[in-house]
Amino acid sequence: RDTDTDKSEKRKEALRFFQLSAKGGDDNGHYNLALMYYNGEEGERDFEQAAHHFRLSVEKGHVKAHLELGLMYLEGKGVERNPKEAQRLLEVAAREGVAEAQYYLGTMLREGVLGGDKEEEEEEVTILRAGVVVSNKEEAIRLFKL
Repeated sequence: RDTDTDKSEKRKEALRFFQLSAKGGDDNGHYNLALMYYNGEEGERDFEQAAHHFRLSVEKGHVKAHLELGLMYLEGKGVERNPKEAQRLLEVAAREGVAEAQYYLGTMLREGVLGGDKEEEEEEVTILRAGVVVSNKEEAIRLFKL
């Protein structure tokens, strides 16, 4: 059975591994390191460091990093709150089939989080659900009963 000391040592070992992996430019290394910072695996949560490493992972095309960084922009954790940037990032993950990203996009539309110019919003908002792409608000509401 693992003791608290054993678990702490394993977390420290994982942190060192992810740091080395990230230093080598690995997208999974950056992603996992970001998760550790986000969750406070080794001390206090550090949302700024989490956002930094999610961003580096996003730059390398990591799909789940798009989801996580998008949510950080939506909530303003470690970055300035920016619903449009959140939408852009979540759309990438949603197009790749990440159901949670699809859910958040639908919720953002339903709750009016996207704001801005109504006409522009209706043209630009993309909702994905079960692989279906819908490019205007009325179609999304009709199709998905939001």
